[in-house]
Amino acid sequence: MSSLISSAFDMIKAERAAADINKLDNAAFTQNTATNLSAEFPGFNVMVFKTVGTDLFDSEFFVNEHTADMKGVLLDTTYKLKHFLDKDQKDPSGYDIFQIWVFQGDSTFRNRGDGGFMNWAFTGNDSDTVKEKPWTCRANTSRPYECDGDVRTLHFPARSGYATTTGNLTPDSSSPGYHACLDVTGNGTANGTPVQMWECNGGASQKWTYNGYKLQAANGKCLDLEGNNNTNGTKLQIWDCEEIPGQRWHMSPSGSLRHMTDQDDRSKDICMNDLNGQTANGSTVAAWACGSADNRDTPSQNWAWGGTPPTTSGNRAIWVVNSDKTYGNTEYNRCMVRGPGFDSSKTGGLVTQHVCQSTAPSSHQWAAELPSSFDSKGYYWIKAGNGMCLTVPYNNGTPPSAGTQLFWWGCETRWFSGSQMWNIIPTKVGTKGAYMFINNWTGLCLSMDPATASASGGKVTQDTCPK
Repeated sequence: MSSLISSAFDMIKAERAAADINKLDNAAFTQNTATNLSAEFPGFNVMVFKTVGTDLFDSEFFVNEHTADMKGVLLDTTYKLKHFLDKDQKDPSGYDIFQIWVFQGDSTFRNRGDGGFMNWAFTGNDSDTVKEKPWTCRANTSRPYECDGDVRTLHFPARSGYATTTGNLTPDSSSPGYHACLDVTGNGTANGTPVQMWECNGGASQKWTYNGYKLQAANGKCLDLEGNNNTNGTKLQIWDCEEIPGQRWHMSPSGSLRHMTDQDDRSKDICMNDLNGQTANGSTVAAWACGSADNRDTPSQNWAWGGTPPTTSGNRAIWVVNSDKTYGNTEYNRCMVRGPGFDSSKTGGLVTQHVCQSTAPSSHQWAAELPSSFDSKGYYWIKAGNGMCLTVPYNNGTPPSAGTQLFWWGCETRWFSGSQMWNIIPTKVGTKGAYMFINNWTGLCLSMDPATASASGGKVTQDTCPK
């Protein structure tokens, strides 16, 4: 899409150059630009509108009073053309300022000024009416005044626009494997929530939809350049989707997501950047100068649809303990969770699993702790965020079998209770440190139920330990 945007600007600049050379009344620029943009963007509406005429000193002598409520704006730009009264003039008499929109949303445009052939051209409208209406001229100046009269109203229906793409986005800097994805921190929904890099997990916080100019998260918010600030390192965040420049992003052929700052020099574009090519969980994603027309040699700025969860030679009875106190299963890449309580007393409940979150809630957090009230003989409690202990069900005193779902339950502090005591055995998955947790009573390992491994709320169980 970025190459299409660039070609549109090249086409507009060529029309402007032709108008300057021909020294005509700029009608050809108005009409040709609308026609060519419509052909270039068949799924969009187009409006080319002369807003102001000035003298050589940029003093306004003509203002085309209008209101524009454009939605789904792909392109919104302004061009200044020389104005000649006849072809024999050496120097222009003044300048004409044109505003150009390419848009796909349901939109309304009202004009009280001169709607002549040289002053505007448009495509895609489904209604065109003229009615006498109240109007405030020079509304945005220090001297507004009432100037009621005929107002021409154009309505533009929503159009198909650019075909949407939905999925995960991963940078070239995460190759090989492409296991790091663009992520909404904590799957948050508040305006200002930053985006970051996180291990691809297929969760909602990593689902994005792109329509050719906006990147929308699964929660309905849009990728936003904070304050439309073009400074390197500016935070990228999610915000309510609005018709503002800071939410317009164009994807180049190489995959860079570019925010335009200068229509005449695309090398000044700002790109979505995985800072320093870091792809570890929580790494910063921010705005950074693209530095070239396409930037295909910068892996931290080139993004692709896809991204896959890390593949390991893991085992469902082997777990990693993360810095955020989550316990991740090495075979299924899901986290152990303190699940629903048995009743309202909250004295106990089921242990389940869920997709690991970029910001772990307390229900996902666990910690190994040596009891202080008795000799645990080197065995540990595994305590949930609410202080309850990972427990093998009592089962009337008979050790339950492999596949039994585990509980969280109040820790027995008076004596050694084997159903809550775990031997922690360090191991590895590839080169990554990991652990087996072996229950003292049953001799079985902390594990996951294969039948419910892909479902949120699936069972965390005990099972035969790997050899």
